[in-house]
Amino acid sequence: MGLDYLHKKNWHPENFDNIEKVWMAEQKEDEAIKLKEERLKKLKEEKQIEDLKRQQIEQGIIPASNL
Repeated sequence: MGLDYLHKKNWHPENFDNIEKVWMAEQKEDEAIKLKEERLKKLKEEKQIEDLKRQQIEQGIIPASNL
């Protein structure tokens, strides 16, 4: 056929290099999402700990110097 050479072009979606680039980009994006979720989870835990300490200080359970 006249269009058999298209799969050899660098922009063709079935070109192995293009498939690999897309896969690597997806993996990188997934890792970035995981890191973001992990950071948000850690911040939420730290805020809960800080709020708990504030409540304990307000109730007089621990001295104010522990904040």
